[in-house]
Amino acid sequence: MGILPKTGEPKQITAAYIRHLKTASDKTDLTEERTRLIKIQADKKELELEIARGKLIDTEEAMKRWGAVVQTIRSKLLAMPSKLGPLVFGAKSLSEVNDVAEKFVHEVLTELANPNLKKHRSRNQRDMRDVEAAVKTHGRRVGRQAKSVKRGK
Repeated sequence: MGILPKTGEPKQITAAYIRHLKTASDKTDLTEERTRLIKIQADKKELELEIARGKLIDTEEAMKRWGAVVQTIRSKLLAMPSKLGPLVFGAKSLSEVNDVAEKFVHEVLTELANPNLKKHRSRNQRDMRDVEAAVKTHGRRVGRQAKSVKRGK
């Protein structure tokens, strides 16, 4: 049987066509929803995989790490006068003073250009590594055995 009856009154034909459209759109909606759900599940798995590989981190964690990097650079910049003073004290010329200052500034800029974000890992992540290491012992004691104590008479 086709979509529309071959014979019948226009009202019957119109009603049959409307029924066909409703059932077709219901099937399409269900198919679209299933496709959407599968895509969401696949995206979720992909994100979990990226997190497990260490390629993605939480936004809050990223902000904490960058905050630590900025704090390190800030402290280096604030330490410039006290560190540069002794370094340039024995300089014989202005060019020597400039060389020392430039070297110090380049050190700070290099750290800014290549921050070691792993060094600034949050406390929670370091603690989790300790927990994971403890779990790997499977409840066995670790470390050396206690020395036996000989008691005198």
